[in-house]
Formats: sequence, structure tokens, C-alpha cells
Amino acid sequence: MTDLTTTHLKHLLDRATPGPWETIEAYPDGTPRSDMSRQIRSADGEYLGIMYELDVRLAALAPQLAQEVINLRDALGYLMEETRLAAENSQDVIVQKRVADAIKTTVAKIQGDHDE
Repeated sequence: MTDLTTTHLKHLLDRATPGPWETIEAYPDGTPRSDMSRQIRSADGEYLGIMYELDVRLAALAPQLAQEVINLRDALGYLMEETRLAAENSQDVIVQKRVADAIKTTVAKIQGDHDE
């Protein structure tokens, strides 16, 4: 696990070049690149650098991946809270504890140390 907290991810996204980013497999004149490098550009065409083919595909998805992690953490937090409320309103104490523990354990496993 990395130490990318939700706050850290939001901070990175706020300061990153807006996506989606694209990869360009040719030189500006249209000549294909003979090596395995690719240009990466922002949605508005700003040059962001050159990377190797496999790295650039992952880098181009970085903004969307970071946002997806934030969305998943938000959804897990909502699920955990709604389940806790449902368990509290149940008349069966054993059900309350099992439901709450199962959700808490699952969310903790998914989030790792990132529970904010």
C-alpha cells in the first residue's frame, strides 16, 4: 500500500494538468517514432513529456484512476455508515454486530490504512 490518502489524492488532482491526457505515437510531422517512446499531452494539447510506451499508457490514465480511488472511498464510507445505521436499528444484537463487523472488516481491507 502507498500512503496516498484521499486528501493527498485530491490535492494532487487539484494541481495536476486536467485530463484526459493522450499519448501520441508519432513525431509532429506524422513520422512514427522508431523507439518505444510516446509523447503525452493534456486535453488542450499541452506537451507534458515523453515516456516509454507502456509507462505512458498508465500515466495517461492517472487522473481518472486517482478520481476513481476517491469515488470508491466515498462509496465505501457511505456503505459503512448506512450499514451501521441499519444494524443499530435491528432488534437482533447478533445481526447488528455481525453486519457492522463484516462491513468494517471489508472496508478496512479495501482501504488499507486509508480510512479518511
